[in-house]
Amino acid sequence: MKALGGARAFLLIGTLLLALVLIAPFVFSVLSLIVRAEFNFDYLMTAEFGSIALIALVFLLVGTFLAKGPYVLCLSTAALLVVSLVALMLLSDPPIILAAVVLVLYNLSLVLLLLHGVLSLK
Repeated sequence: MKALGGARAFLLIGTLLLALVLIAPFVFSVLSLIVRAEFNFDYLMTAEFGSIALIALVFLLVGTFLAKGPYVLCLSTAALLVVSLVALMLLSDPPIILAAVVLVLYNLSLVLLLLHGVLSLK
């Protein structure tokens, strides 16, 4: 799919925001290692940046619809992202296995949406 004009801008902004959400835990871990000489990886940081991920999702959806691109991957992954993020927010004191599965599904949906954004920009 060749995205042109405004569609390309929406896809680029959405892809960059998703990349920032996915890279943030690693950046802050390295900064923690430099400042305190202690490696501290926050695996929940991607869920904490869920609002940014939802904004990126809106940009990717608008860009995909404007470019008349492949909707199936974007829409199915968007549904997975929203459902898993809402589940992470609503679960209070869940079993550790359930929390881990939902967090893995959420991060997987972020990676798939990032893949969609990168492939749509080519």
